[in-house]
Amino acid sequence: MVKQHLLFRIRLGIIGVLLFSGVGLLAQRSSQWAGEWRGSIEIPGAPLELSIELKQNDSVWTGSLDIPVQFIKGMNLDDLRIWQDSISFRLNKVPGNASFSGIIAEGEAKISGIFKQSGFSFPMRLQKQNPADDIAEEKRLQRAVETLRQLADSLMEKEGVPGLGWGIVKDGKVLLQEGFGYADPINKIPATADTRFAIGSCTKAFTATCLAMLAAEGRLDWEEPIINYLPDFRLYDDFATQEMTAADLLTHRSGLPRHDFVWYGANLSRQELYQRLRFLRPSRSFRAKFQYQNLMYMTAGMLVEKLSGQSWEDFVQQRIFQPLGMEQSNLSVTEMEEDERNALACRRNADGQLFKMSYRNIDNIGPAGSINSTVSDMLKWVQFHLDLGNWQGTELLPADEVLNQHRPHMIVTGPMQSILSGPGISNINYGFGWFTYVYRGKTIVQHGGNIDGFSAMVFLVPEERLGMVLLTNLNGNSLPTVLAHSATDILLGMEPFDWFGAAVAKRVKSNLRTDKARNRITGTRPQHPLTEYTGTYHNDGYGDMVVALQDSGLTVTYNEFRARLEHWHYESFKAADPTIDQENFLTFYTGRDGRVESFTTMMEPMVPDIAFKRVPPAYLSTAGYQQTLIGKYELAGMEIRIFRNGQLLQASLPGQPVYTLLPYDDDEYQLKGLNGYRMKFLKSQDGQVEALQITQPEGVFLAKRKKE
Repeated sequence: MVKQHLLFRIRLGIIGVLLFSGVGLLAQRSSQWAGEWRGSIEIPGAPLELSIELKQNDSVWTGSLDIPVQFIKGMNLDDLRIWQDSISFRLNKVPGNASFSGIIAEGEAKISGIFKQSGFSFPMRLQKQNPADDIAEEKRLQRAVETLRQLADSLMEKEGVPGLGWGIVKDGKVLLQEGFGYADPINKIPATADTRFAIGSCTKAFTATCLAMLAAEGRLDWEEPIINYLPDFRLYDDFATQEMTAADLLTHRSGLPRHDFVWYGANLSRQELYQRLRFLRPSRSFRAKFQYQNLMYMTAGMLVEKLSGQSWEDFVQQRIFQPLGMEQSNLSVTEMEEDERNALACRRNADGQLFKMSYRNIDNIGPAGSINSTVSDMLKWVQFHLDLGNWQGTELLPADEVLNQHRPHMIVTGPMQSILSGPGISNINYGFGWFTYVYRGKTIVQHGGNIDGFSAMVFLVPEERLGMVLLTNLNGNSLPTVLAHSATDILLGMEPFDWFGAAVAKRVKSNLRTDKARNRITGTRPQHPLTEYTGTYHNDGYGDMVVALQDSGLTVTYNEFRARLEHWHYESFKAADPTIDQENFLTFYTGRDGRVESFTTMMEPMVPDIAFKRVPPAYLSTAGYQQTLIGKYELAGMEIRIFRNGQLLQASLPGQPVYTLLPYDDDEYQLKGLNGYRMKFLKSQDGQVEALQITQPEGVFLAKRKKE
């Protein structure tokens, strides 16, 4: 409890501190005391590591304090006094009268004393750093980077990754910034630090920073329901609609599972996707469980647009890219020119053969994953976060808003927890656009990104002022994760762990789970001729699927994807699309009139199968077609008149109200408000409408068309 109190109060005190020099006294035998001292405040069970820098100029002492775990950098030592073998200072901007007084042991180059704050006292001990040690550390890091270069070359070959861009910064210095392998493996164009890759979901942190900037300006309250900013916001769950905040959008706790096939490959605008949210069924209660959700980040981008008056793209460009000098970055594949700076998107088939993939345009879901960038640019983004919103001396975002993004907000459970788990990893949480966890005692803040042909990782170890970016051009590979953790081990001098072996083992386990034989009943056949399954099927959330007959077999088309339908058993068909390594099953249902009227399919595994209802042919609603039906039809001396009333096709029978005809099936309409009543227009061999077939519960009746 004491530890928490101390850490909390110090952290509150350092936000926005103005640095100024403390005045000291000339000390005897003091010239050797200038320099860096490292040590800790010895809080029971959890020492708080820190360092101080002492400087002497014209007999005046100044000093500053760093506490990496609390992101304190260069905090001023106030009222600094050094006299003979004693030292003392205060931290005037920290609550609780924080102060230190101690003794300098000249012969041992040590400082020891007592740190006091809020009535608590703790031992504090520091050791003078030898400049030779810094030189030795620099050489150690150089050797470590060379080891990492060799590791990258080796693991790229094992993983089959054609190209890699890798950048590392530590303590404000670039340790590595280069490319490995090929940006274009077909034409053997090498990857460099300026090769442009898609960063996928690493984009989410940019969207979170956009909202943080608006919050810092007072234009966004993190806990205000977003319906107060976006009045047309609607979800399937009314409670979530009314209570959803910007913080909820960024932490994957909406209650919605991924529902990615709503947007993936869809030729829909961001606004059209936004309007479909209300039809997507949640799988858990609001705020009950972490469930990764791209559409909520799309909505966060729309919130940026509403509050700023700018498009999400313009806001990122003007408020992040331009100040940081990220000149090679863009926000859409439409801006990806065909030049050597762009990496090819690649995938491997089951036999390991490498294929070029088309760039996936995901502008509609852009705030969740559409940024394309380079190692050189992304290292600037990494440094911006390590420096808590500062860039080259200018504050672009207050430190507390950066820390708020890195802070745990939601416990990660489910599939994502399994993906992130590994030796030495614990306390997996999600912040705002970042995963955060503890790895071997170090807090990690990271986010991966995967989109067609690319896998990426942005990886921070804030207390060590260490950051990395890894960009690759191979679909769904684990190399960024493997190299990031391996580099953390090597750069921080920890015993290396075989992260590649762990990734292979995890992949093998996953394949064993997915390769189980599917249950199939042999000897069955479809209940209908294949032509009777064809047509357009609709779901309000997912849109249209089209089943068509081709080469004596069925195909299904959804968004940009098309697959052949293989009869599996009874009324179930398997759809497999090799271009995205995806297979699914469609199960058709027959109505009481004996016609195929719907099917269900697993579009999202966390909710029941999604139902698609057969849509009447579009031509039934056209004025041109309906004009051919207008006329009089005779049934047992009774005249039935078909006519158009504005946009409606209607029927009039003697002594009965006028009925509106609703499109139903080929040449057939149902009577609005009358279940089981239909009218089908029959044609002669030359295509002329010659009769009207009326179906109703009492039977089927035929009315001949009267000649005009």
